[in-house]
Amino acid sequence: MKKEEKNLLLASDFDGTLFFEYQLENYRRDDIKAIQKFQSLGHKFGVCTGRPLIGVTDFASPDFKFDFYIVNSGAIVLDRDFKLISKKEITLTTVEKVMDSYNDVEMLIATENEIYFVNSKNDFSSDFIINLTSKKQLLDKTIISFSLMFKTEKEAFSAKQDLQQYVDIEIFQNKTALDVVAKDCSKKSGLEAIANYYQLDKNDLACIGDSYNDISMLEFVDNSFTFDYSPLEVQQVANNVVSHLDQCIEQLLQKD
Repeated sequence: MKKEEKNLLLASDFDGTLFFEYQLENYRRDDIKAIQKFQSLGHKFGVCTGRPLIGVTDFASPDFKFDFYIVNSGAIVLDRDFKLISKKEITLTTVEKVMDSYNDVEMLIATENEIYFVNSKNDFSSDFIINLTSKKQLLDKTIISFSLMFKTEKEAFSAKQDLQQYVDIEIFQNKTALDVVAKDCSKKSGLEAIANYYQLDKNDLACIGDSYNDISMLEFVDNSFTFDYSPLEVQQVANNVVSHLDQCIEQLLQKD
């Protein structure tokens, strides 16, 4: 594609960084204003998350539009108009083995077009969100990622160690959840893919996130940001610590 004039590109984690599910207002007004200003100056703002695409678009703010989508922990990368840039999938065999080993754990399995829940207490019934009652439902499906939800971070960490026996997957801990994708997928790989697509240098990239699954991208770029409420291990990796997303954007614009 034609090389564009270089501007900044900021990849933002979703949950706990941009979107706050259990707060009265899911998006902070100051963050929205900062994003609007950032984009109005020609910079690109997008999401980099472990969620599948539908888990982002269904909760998107009407006040701005993402310039790109890095979803499923880097397994799917799309541009502003949802044009596919890259995709990697997990084998059904691996998913079935994990399901057998963790048959009492709540799971979310994301295919290209649906989300399947396993051992969920909720009763889902829609075209895209489905309760999995049989492994046969996954036959002929392209599986992009899956997540396991535990009660404590300690349980999640222990399961992460166990899952490392599978050489064809990557496992990322997000507090009490594990996000699992194909080998060599990560938020870093997704950020690399979107940078190549827009022909941007590493110096033009920035990212912000709040948890362990953000470490790969925080280590990748110099303009890396996390929060003063993030785990200490995450704060030690990021080059900048802020209280809110709008402060990150303000600092980036001051550097520009």
